[in-house]
Amino acid sequence: MKYESLGLLVGVASGLAESRQAARQLPLTTTTAAAATPWPSVSYKTEPFTSPELEVNQTGPTAPGLIWFSPALFFPQQGPGAPSTSELTPLIASQNGEVVFHGPNYPPDQPNFFANFRPQFFSNGTLLSYYLGHFGPNMEQALGNVTFIDSTYTVTTVICLADYPAFIPGAAESECKVDLHESRRLSDDRFIVTTHNYTQTDLSAVGGPQDGWVTDSQFLVINPFTEEISFKWSSLEHLDKLPVNDSRILRQNRMGQELGTSPELAWDYFHINAVAPFEDGYVISARHFSTVVFIDKDGEVTYRLNGEIGQDFSLPTDAHFRYQHDVLAHKGDDGSIIVTMFDNENYDVPPPSQDVESSALELRLNTNDMTAKLERRLFSNDTVRAIGLGSWQDQPNGNVFVGEATFPALAEFDPTGKQVWNLRYGFDSPGSFRAYKYTEWTGKPAYPPKGVAEAHDNGSLVVFMSWNGATEVVSWDVKALTDNGISLKLTNVPKSGFETTAIVNATTSQILLAVALGDDGQVLGTSEPFAA
Repeated sequence: MKYESLGLLVGVASGLAESRQAARQLPLTTTTAAAATPWPSVSYKTEPFTSPELEVNQTGPTAPGLIWFSPALFFPQQGPGAPSTSELTPLIASQNGEVVFHGPNYPPDQPNFFANFRPQFFSNGTLLSYYLGHFGPNMEQALGNVTFIDSTYTVTTVICLADYPAFIPGAAESECKVDLHESRRLSDDRFIVTTHNYTQTDLSAVGGPQDGWVTDSQFLVINPFTEEISFKWSSLEHLDKLPVNDSRILRQNRMGQELGTSPELAWDYFHINAVAPFEDGYVISARHFSTVVFIDKDGEVTYRLNGEIGQDFSLPTDAHFRYQHDVLAHKGDDGSIIVTMFDNENYDVPPPSQDVESSALELRLNTNDMTAKLERRLFSNDTVRAIGLGSWQDQPNGNVFVGEATFPALAEFDPTGKQVWNLRYGFDSPGSFRAYKYTEWTGKPAYPPKGVAEAHDNGSLVVFMSWNGATEVVSWDVKALTDNGISLKLTNVPKSGFETTAIVNATTSQILLAVALGDDGQVLGTSEPFAA
């Protein structure tokens, strides 16, 4: 599917000191309902929507880069303090908490959410991608699409899989059949997405019917531009190594109903929530097994690392994990396997647990003696007890960038494990499925900058200027248009945050322009004329 343009509903963020101070008086936990007092929002003159205030605390050196995340409400957290839907959008931010790009919005009457906003480094250029979809009744799987936008923030491609046989019983109709849990480019420009099907299998080993209903977790490797499928993996095709009785969750949903008895009550026994390349195969996160699964290029299971019992590996107590997210693996210098993840430890499905501190986790696996050992466990300065989501990303300087899951924060840790940076964007919610930090992005919007002017009582004008997504703006010129069409420069001011303010003397001209300038004074873009 190809599209020519992206209708953006946009906004920005900056500071509200008094509200922020009040925020600090509320408890830091994800196990309570959203705070009754909303997290501070910022409204703007040049854009019609609000963004969450981004509160940053830095105590040490960080890796360079911009930050990608996408606040969303994935679990039953929404309460009187939940943000408006205009704030549940893909965001790019600077390290000091300035919004660089505020993404598309969706109508408030649609139960959609965004996830996995990140750069994808294709061989012919970098694109940004995000997932947009909606959950089914069980709040475990979703149906939606992966959308790609280029450096002008124009939609170039949408992965839809409209003809793929995936559905969610009881869910709203969806043209697109992609699940939210993975969107990842491979080195040969193929692309990993997750999907699922609802089918029958024997559940007698767990006290269920022989013709019980389950969710078959699947992932596909596809050409992202043609949707041609080159590889498919299904959890149900590997019951010899991944049997249903390895699941760590009960056949009972959040409402106490028995699962596995009908399509509408299918048991999500495996729950694939991450897939990444490893060697010539893949590494899979099976959340409901609390297991990391390694497969070869043919899809056959080679190793299993269970976070509670070790399974194929001997696992010490200090390396235990449960209900993990964002599992990645690579070979260490000594030939061992380095595994990283976000260790949630908690879940709100039976048997529930919401009282264990979550962490970012790194393990080392020795495939000679089949042992696992703890390398690093990184705890946030915020006491995070997350029931889902989360991410780990290694940085070039040895730091680790962490998405704090259902807790509305991002963190960075130095190589010693000390937290050196933190960004908060809420009290108890929303969360971001993952978060990323990269240097390789230059935004050059296809749409023009925006300008708005307001009169002061003293006769001067306050001019507000912004350009959503532009990364190269250094300063702004404010110009007046004369009756004969000549533009006269009134002032130049340095760019300051998403929305820059300039004060100019009253002018006889009724029309103004905002001109965005680069580091050597070159004109990057000019607004539409606006009233003085």
